Amino acid sequence: KSSQSTLSISSTASTYNAAHPPVATAFTVAGIPLDRYILPEAVLTIGDVPTCAYATPSTMEIPDSLMPYIQEHDAFMLKNHGALTVGNTLTRAFFTMEEVEFNAKIMKYAMELGRIQEIPEDKMYELMDLRVKMGLPGKHPGYKTEAERAKDPASTLNNPALK
Repeated sequence: KSSQSTLSISSTASTYNAAHPPVATAFTVAGIPLDRYILPEAVLTIGDVPTCAYATPSTMEIPDSLMPYIQEHDAFMLKNHGALTVGNTLTRAFFTMEEVEFNAKIMKYAMELGRIQEIPEDKMYELMDLRVKMGLPGKHPGYKTEAERAKDPASTLNNPALK
């Protein structure tokens, strides 16, 4: 049995994929954002993944919690709940969800090993250029420097135990 129960809701603009990926969901429960640039594939496809404010399931609070991020992101962590991804097709939304969970797993393993080593800044700019050249679909938040991310008090960069 799959650990991800998927619900798709079609609208005129996008397809949504809501799921409960276990490792990514554990990050929201622990209050740890998925804000580190550790894998080229994740950098190219999802960038950092915002954690939306807690919202009661099956209410309008869920879409309201996405509003601060919806213009720049296709992947969202739902605090204490799960994840939601958006794509121009259900397949695209599904693969975005898979990337969120894979990135969360690798970040968890790196944290367990005691060190998270991010992709160097100069290589991040190369990856952003590559994303454009490849014409990858979907919204993307772009690259936020370490200094920009450190301004967010919730960032893993501000927690010595998570470095």
